[in-house]
Amino acid sequence: TQDGMYGINIHKAGRESEQVNKWSAGCQVFAKEIHFNEFMSIAYCAKTEWGNSFTYTLVDQPDI
Repeated sequence: TQDGMYGINIHKAGRESEQVNKWSAGCQVFAKEIHFNEFMSIAYCAKTEWGNSFTYTLVDQPDI
């Protein structure tokens, strides 16, 4: 266990790339830019409706 501040983010890997490598450890990474842009569009719409924060839950597909 390590304590400290960590930047856990949501970002894209590239235009169309599944290579994430070590620089995204702990992050949620979109392989396709179009999917990241769609996510950000939804986030910006939610911001105007509910404010500058939201919850995000990631589940494994077999759990759905």
